[in-house]
Amino acid sequence: MKLPLVGLAALVSLLGFANPLLAKDELWQCDIVDGKEGTWIPQVVVFAFLDDGQTTLVADSVIMHFEKEPAVVSVKDRGKKLQMHWKINGARDSWGKPVARFGYTANYNKETRKIWIAAKPGGMPQAFSGKGTCATLKNTKSVEQVFKEAARIKQK
Repeated sequence: MKLPLVGLAALVSLLGFANPLLAKDELWQCDIVDGKEGTWIPQVVVFAFLDDGQTTLVADSVIMHFEKEPAVVSVKDRGKKLQMHWKINGARDSWGKPVARFGYTANYNKETRKIWIAAKPGGMPQAFSGKGTCATLKNTKSVEQVFKEAARIKQK
């Protein structure tokens, strides 16, 4: 699961989704400790609020495996919480069958920095979820480096 750096640069330059909620050029690493083994919720999820102040991206081992580049996040400010949504395409289950409309929802508490993430495969009755905590990463690494490291961390 390698991150194509040229693909990320192109993605970053083309996107312009509104997200004036957070500081520009901020990276979060969310460590998910309360998930179930073998689910679609990875151990590490990285969010990037890019320096244009409008684009938010997310990467983890699942996204990078199926999408090969970070996914675009829709962010809504709900007062003390942020509600975030994204989807992945081209996902396949453990039998190799395609999973349509695979959507993710995350609720992030601004005060406690706790996050809850749920994954719902379209057309299937089950959903998966996990909880954890997010930390702001110091800008000692590029967005590409952080996403590349997130992609290397194996899914539980």
